[in-house]
Amino acid sequence: MGKALLDLAGKKWFVPAVLVLMGVILFSSLLEKPSAAGSSATDAEEAKLASLCDRLLGTNSTSVMFSYSEGAVDAFFGGEKSRRAVLGVAVLCEGGDEAEVQLKIYRLIKSLYAVSGSQISICGYG
Repeated sequence: MGKALLDLAGKKWFVPAVLVLMGVILFSSLLEKPSAAGSSATDAEEAKLASLCDRLLGTNSTSVMFSYSEGAVDAFFGGEKSRRAVLGVAVLCEGGDEAEVQLKIYRLIKSLYAVSGSQISICGYG
């Protein structure tokens, strides 16, 4: 096995082929979608905001959903960090059709996230 590898290493095409293969592997790892850890972080963020809304309104039935951009992935020495921007926030809550409730939730979201008013949707149910 060792002799066969040494014979291959002696070929003119071997080193460029290995470099191309390594480049393809690196490039494909950068294009992978965020893992389940990213979705669990999203779920936790949604749960935190829903809890805050419930406490603000005195209810226990608020649902929250975030919409994120795909974001860029920074890779440096094998470490990855994903940067995703919030594109929108949807809140479904008891009394969400009332202007006073909408204003309270709107102010809460604006104070926590860098989103414009057009990126926030607050609705009631029932």
